[in-house]
Amino acid sequence: MILTTMGRDEIKRRKMRDADFSPEYKRLLRGCLFGARGGLSVGFAIASATLGSWLTPARYGWLAFALIGSTMSVVYWWVWGRIFKNVGLTVE
Repeated sequence: MILTTMGRDEIKRRKMRDADFSPEYKRLLRGCLFGARGGLSVGFAIASATLGSWLTPARYGWLAFALIGSTMSVVYWWVWGRIFKNVGLTVE
């Protein structure tokens, strides 16, 4: 269902046009996306590292936390990059 006063034929003829943003705005948007991707990656990596350190003996918990955290931060960086790209959150 389309909630508009335009007719069906008029809607089909119209084309979507992208706005032409300034380079400063694109830089700001790119930085925000970078921060969101980094924050999500680090947050998920810390959660994974904490769970992994709980599953190891206490004296090796720090090692498990470091290895799992560093590995998963790279993995989640890639995962969130793919997710952002697939839903169209990129700046060109």
